[in-house]
Amino acid sequence: MFAGRIKDATNYVGAWYNNTRKEVGIDVIVGGVPRHKPNKAPQRLNPGDRLALAVSGDMAIAYAQIGEEWRKLTEVRIEPPTALQNHTEWRHGFALRGTRGPIALEEIEGRSADG
Repeated sequence: MFAGRIKDATNYVGAWYNNTRKEVGIDVIVGGVPRHKPNKAPQRLNPGDRLALAVSGDMAIAYAQIGEEWRKLTEVRIEPPTALQNHTEWRHGFALRGTRGPIALEEIEGRSADG
């Protein structure tokens, strides 16, 4: 699972969850170059939990809503701090990938590419 902001294949910032390894992390890629330090953390998410990303200044923070509570999972400092200065023009994005069984979306929040 991935949630974040995307300009293209070489420019994005996103929170991700790997269900096989039960890990979360954040990737910050600008111009195809990682702009963060490794930050994966162990975390188990269950069906119905939500993953979110917040970017403010030079920080990217991953959160998850587990039951009724939002929890901070991991954070990274973006290096250099100006690397994402135009990220507000990027589109919101999400991705799901399954290795077996069906994937169902019950609800999506956000806006379309048309505004």
